[in-house]
Amino acid sequence: MFLESRPYGGTFVLDQLWHRLNIPATITKLDRPRRGRPRDTTVTERVLFALVAGRALAPSSKLAAADWISHDVHIDGLPEIGEQACYRAMDWLHAVSEHERFIICHNPDGAVRDAAIRDELATKRE
Repeated sequence: MFLESRPYGGTFVLDQLWHRLNIPATITKLDRPRRGRPRDTTVTERVLFALVAGRALAPSSKLAAADWISHDVHIDGLPEIGEQACYRAMDWLHAVSEHERFIICHNPDGAVRDAAIRDELATKRE
């Protein structure tokens, strides 16, 4: 039984580029335990990807992005999401320090791999 059809080509291409740039690994490396409940890094990464894809493929407000993600397009690994998931992902991204962003941008592999760098970042945060 056929239920629905959603566009997939644009998000597929952007997702391939996203992975080729190693962005999921970078997000995973940056996410370390903070206070409160542990974060599901995979969901955070997928929501951030969806928000970026939304800006590229269907520019709209942040509030409209959740509806676009949930109803208008297929994104691998991301079922329906609400506005709060988008806000949580953006809050997490905003919490990443300037120093961490500098390290990522100047790392030739695009990911933080050295544990010593992570320790240094943790020390600078405190």
